[in-house]
Amino acid sequence: MLSSCVTYDFKNSKNEYFGGAISPGLHMRYKAMHTFTEKLPLLEPEEEVSLIGNSTRNSMHTGAIMGLTAEIDGMIDAYRAVIKN
Repeated sequence: MLSSCVTYDFKNSKNEYFGGAISPGLHMRYKAMHTFTEKLPLLEPEEEVSLIGNSTRNSMHTGAIMGLTAEIDGMIDAYRAVIKN
């Protein structure tokens, strides 16, 4: 089962928790594209996606999966920047 949300936890090397963030998960992103538009289909994630979609379906997969991947990478980079300061 895919999670509905992605959670980020900011902890230090002593395992002290400072807070975090909650963001829509992959399943929720697909469901939102379907629910809040008139014609986009409800899709299930695919294992392989290209960086540039060449159809509506492929573009939805690229946006959902690559978008989430970029978000996760961005959060990790942002947390690392806080640790360095």
